[in-house]
Amino acid sequence: MILNKKKEFIYYLSSLILGSLIALILILIPFFFFKKNNEHLSVDNLVNEQILKQNIYSSPLYIDYTNYSLLKYSKLKPDVLIIGTSTSQHVADNFSGQKVLKLNNTFYNLEMTEIFLKKLIKIHKPKTILYGLDWWVLNNNWIKQNNFKILNYKNENLKKDKSILSFSSREYFSFYKGIILKKINYKNLLSKKSHIGILANENLEGFTLWGNYLPSRILLGNQNTNIDIKFNKSIKKLENKIWNFQHFEIDHKAIKNLKNIQNFLDQNEVNFVKFYPPISPKFYKILKNDRNDFKELNASLAEINILNLRSAEYYSDCMFLDAFHSGETLMTYLIAKILLNEKIILRKDFEDIEKLFKKNTKRAYFPKSIYPLKEIDFLKMGCDK
Repeated sequence: MILNKKKEFIYYLSSLILGSLIALILILIPFFFFKKNNEHLSVDNLVNEQILKQNIYSSPLYIDYTNYSLLKYSKLKPDVLIIGTSTSQHVADNFSGQKVLKLNNTFYNLEMTEIFLKKLIKIHKPKTILYGLDWWVLNNNWIKQNNFKILNYKNENLKKDKSILSFSSREYFSFYKGIILKKINYKNLLSKKSHIGILANENLEGFTLWGNYLPSRILLGNQNTNIDIKFNKSIKKLENKIWNFQHFEIDHKAIKNLKNIQNFLDQNEVNFVKFYPPISPKFYKILKNDRNDFKELNASLAEINILNLRSAEYYSDCMFLDAFHSGETLMTYLIAKILLNEKIILRKDFEDIEKLFKKNTKRAYFPKSIYPLKEIDFLKMGCDK
């Protein structure tokens, strides 16, 4: 009887040890993969690593964009700051030595923008702030449905790298899920990783040091990416009046926030320039014909004419990632025109960008951005890349 109990004890103990060993291995494999992809870095070390290696950053696991933006801003101290939503984040980094930083993940509405700018100005005063102002951030119906909360800026572990116990079970599970869904290539698990974050290394996609976002999965037509082929997805949203295409009713609180921002920056002697991210020519024609409710916005903001979305002869649908996200070629050219008008860059430097722009009128991104990869006709609109 005692012998049977000993055997039973040994059986349970060995099972426990074996189970623990298997669980440990199942945790160690993704942990070493996370660490190899720099997913373990603290926000502070993440920014330091990006400054040191001039690489890109994008992670599906841990994205503290608020503190990432604050720390990067405090270390780079830009002369020109470009803010706005995702419609103004695709801007090339090279402006002939000008320190131009793009921050676009903490400005979802004007209330957040006002609060965040006041925090940034305490850290460093740029000479100029360019604000890409989308029409929907002034739409009361959009604001009510997308009630973004003011971000919590407190993070006690800004300088502490993550240990094996810092990752959640959900994050460990996401590793195996990524392999099953082929979002992580198991053949490259041990290969050298030069960027920060799994998405950056797996897809060559993410934010550059100076804030340009490389959407390589779209540019290369990744099958797991929701591409706006022929703008059909955007047109359907417009027809159904959903998300940023809801019926427009001007939000007077947002207008007040915008005026507060202007007054605050004037008091701090920071030049504040509003610009209007363009939409594709094809989509502009549809929007213009279908949306009479925008007349109220034009009347309320006649002095700044926020609906300055007219199509222009010098750009085409091929320069867009979807109906209302212009890519790097167009946005870089538009920003260069603003910087020239504001006397921030020389005409010679602008003309260099203009020449590059004219060589890439059928592309959303300049060739060097996703080198050695080649942009395809992801919109299926006959764009000759």
